[in-house]
Amino acid sequence: MDGGHLVFFAFEAVIGRPPSAYVLNILMTIGLALVLGFMVFALGNDLLCP
Repeated sequence: MDGGHLVFFAFEAVIGRPPSAYVLNILMTIGLALVLGFMVFALGNDLLCP
């Protein structure tokens, strides 16, 4: 289990119902895009800045 799942469990505890599959897919897609964007940024920074 990672931090993302803990956020979903906290959401369920506060709201009283789990998020829908559509919301889960959107949030996981956003998270993946953020991680990939950070990786591209870090790689570019390593290659362009000596």
